[in-house]
Amino acid sequence: MEFFLKSIGVTDEVMQHLDQAELTFQRPVVFWIGMILLFPVGYFVYTRQRDNLSTLPRKIRIALTVTRLTVLAVLIFILAGPYLKIDQQITKRPIVAILLDDSQSMDLPAGPYASVEELTMVAAAEGHETVDGEIAPELQQSLAALSRSTVAQSLLRHTDASLLEPLREEHDIRYYRFARKPNTFTPVAADSTAEQESTPLDATALTASHLGDAIHHVLDDAAGQQVAGMLVFSDGQNTGGTSPAQAARAASEIGAKIFAAPLGATERLPDVSIVDVYSSGLVAIGDTVSVHVTVESHGFDTRPITIELKDGDEVLATQEVAVRDAEHQHVELTFEAEKAGPRYLTINIPPQPEEIEQLRTNNTDSALVRISEEKIRVLLIDGLPRWDFRFIKNDIRRYNGLAVRVDSEVPDIIVET
Repeated sequence: MEFFLKSIGVTDEVMQHLDQAELTFQRPVVFWIGMILLFPVGYFVYTRQRDNLSTLPRKIRIALTVTRLTVLAVLIFILAGPYLKIDQQITKRPIVAILLDDSQSMDLPAGPYASVEELTMVAAAEGHETVDGEIAPELQQSLAALSRSTVAQSLLRHTDASLLEPLREEHDIRYYRFARKPNTFTPVAADSTAEQESTPLDATALTASHLGDAIHHVLDDAAGQQVAGMLVFSDGQNTGGTSPAQAARAASEIGAKIFAAPLGATERLPDVSIVDVYSSGLVAIGDTVSVHVTVESHGFDTRPITIELKDGDEVLATQEVAVRDAEHQHVELTFEAEKAGPRYLTINIPPQPEEIEQLRTNNTDSALVRISEEKIRVLLIDGLPRWDFRFIKNDIRRYNGLAVRVDSEVPDIIVET
């Protein structure tokens, strides 16, 4: 039977539950009417053969009758549309997704908190007891210094029994970490201090936070299964990918609600940073190398800061600028190229006292400058003297990367009239 069922295309899923299968028909009326009529038809066939084939032995006539009735029964069986029926109840519970921002900004302190209620809630999540809602100043400083990621994990553990455990009875709870790309992780028990298991994100992915892509990933991962809601722990900084508004509309179309749990202070932390650096690229020995720096600041309006250009420990150039919070500022640092070869330069802003340790990493950036000692030979041929020719001629003479004559200190310029 197993070989026969496989030969007619019965799937392995049906074969595994063959004991639960029952034979049924698409057209049961045809089957039962055919089976009822089979008896009078069989009697008619037998009497017909008895009258027409009277010379044959009785056993042969019976065999012929049985053969005809068997063929007729098979035809009735086929016309009735037989199939194997297996009833299996598969319950797909709605999904509740918990998304935890894992970008570098989540390593920043969660405080200072806007209200005593928020501070009390974080203290309870960390297992600290408060007397009449009062928290010691030392504990307040300790709680404010906790990272945003740590606070999110503490809140998840703290609400596991009161919020998540009741949801698990009727919902499928899934956990996701996300930065530039989302991935799943396994949560720890409420009373455990072990790390959560997940596929680590690479360093490049941690530098961005794509909220919209994370929401779309949950919808795609559901594969048509109902998504009851999403709980998003994030500081709200979306740095690329799909727009969160567009992702929220896609979630709204299928009835998936999004609950945001913002983490971090309501005001920006004091910070001065280097947002962009570009240099001259390839220059010749004796030329002036220019390094352009774009600076951004918050909380240090009109404060003078020093921008340093270094080659290793050697300071090549410095410039002092009064930063402004409302705009980007562009600064040019220059030095004379003296040695050939690639130069990996460092642009540095000394950290300010108000900057926290995690924000001091953006005070430094680097740039590559290639200094060449090879000379380029240029042949400039023009017609009558023109102002364009004079401009190009003078510009070529100022460029140190052009070869000169053996008996002259200026480039080889030929004037044909």
